[in-house]
Amino acid sequence: AYANDNYPVYHSVHDNFYWMTHFGDPNFTYNAAIGEVWAQVAMAIATTPIIPYNPVRYYEKLLEMYNQLESKHGSALKQNNITT
Repeated sequence: AYANDNYPVYHSVHDNFYWMTHFGDPNFTYNAAIGEVWAQVAMAIATTPIIPYNPVRYYEKLLEMYNQLESKHGSALKQNNITT
């Protein structure tokens, strides 16, 4: 079966502006709605940080982990001449 049975003129010789304005979506209602959806998706992608990053919390976590490492393994690190 054809993958897009709801739009059989897709990528055919009839898939043109005339067909769209007379048969497919004369007022471009669906085209406008899809355009708005994709614009909102693009805006969300463009404005959302890929990795939410808070430098203060990152510093605090690093300091906490450093202190744990130092308290648990500080003497072993010094014996092996490893500085932190």
